[in-house]
Amino acid sequence: MKQLKIFAIALIAALTFTACGDDDDPRPIIDPVEVDGNALVVSQGSWGGTPGSLGLFMPSDRSFSTLIADLGDSPQNVVEEDGYIFVPVNAESVVKVYDARTGSLVTSIAIPFVQNICEENDFVFAVGSDSLFRINTKTKAVDQKVKVGPGLYCVAATDHYVYVPIAGTYHEWGNPENYIDGMRLAKFDINNISKGAVKEIAIGMNAYNQIAVDNNDNIFVVCNGNYADVGKALYKVTPADVATNIGEADMITISKNVLYAISSSYDGITTYKKYSTTTNALLDEDFLKEATEKPINPTFISVDKKYGNILIGSNNLKDDGSVDYQGNGLLYWYYSDGKFANKYTTGPNPYYALFVD
Repeated sequence: MKQLKIFAIALIAALTFTACGDDDDPRPIIDPVEVDGNALVVSQGSWGGTPGSLGLFMPSDRSFSTLIADLGDSPQNVVEEDGYIFVPVNAESVVKVYDARTGSLVTSIAIPFVQNICEENDFVFAVGSDSLFRINTKTKAVDQKVKVGPGLYCVAATDHYVYVPIAGTYHEWGNPENYIDGMRLAKFDINNISKGAVKEIAIGMNAYNQIAVDNNDNIFVVCNGNYADVGKALYKVTPADVATNIGEADMITISKNVLYAISSSYDGITTYKKYSTTTNALLDEDFLKEATEKPINPTFISVDKKYGNILIGSNNLKDDGSVDYQGNGLLYWYYSDGKFANKYTTGPNPYYALFVD
């Protein structure tokens, strides 16, 4: 990733979110912001209500502010490349491209039902509907695409390959045909995805939306099972295409060769574990054991590879104790040692954070 400078203009600065409990007036961010070590945070918004938004987390001054107040309906994740911010917006079937210096929309790239994007080698790769698309970041246009299969929700890339989990088709609750046409990880030559997958690797059932890559190009995929008789699993796929079930998780992120995994059970217990991506060994049973406050209802995790800061998104709760999917969410910040640092208010349904280096 290249460094970039972002201006949060005064008009948007009026919408700045501050740390929970702060009584001071929001401080407008009108100076150039060096994003190295900071994070871009996507909130998806609420169904038929508040639009998605893009925020900026700055640990240097302990702030969180809104950069783009209206990303549209159901934005997913975000990547940055050469001064531009790419955001897939599912309900609008486009990848929106913003000038990172001004926050202004540059163009929109049509991708049917786009679910997720990643960046590698000056390309942005997007999955939508049943296909994989390659976007040239210089021309801001699709230059290659290929049909992959049913149920594409995430994508990852290394220097040489692009990986797309195929979740398969969901029919109805309890249907034995659910997801059985998936359970594969498709692997493509990064320079020529159009020729089709160079290999399909067997993985677990229903690889929905969590994939990560470590420093050794190992791929990690969360498989959610069928919610009935097949449980969730965490698969590791080596560069030699060897797939192994190493545990379970709901949300993952990787910093160098350490995997952070959040897993929630039906009994309401949430675990926060760390694993070595080289040996698969459990490094920490609870990396938030020193935290004085933990997320209410985790929605994502991201870790800064340079400084070790941990960000976890969360939904808030309604007065009756149920999860609030319509109101504003929360962003929890923890230091590298797992101690609680701060908490911020985000837009509804915080979904993804990208540390930019």
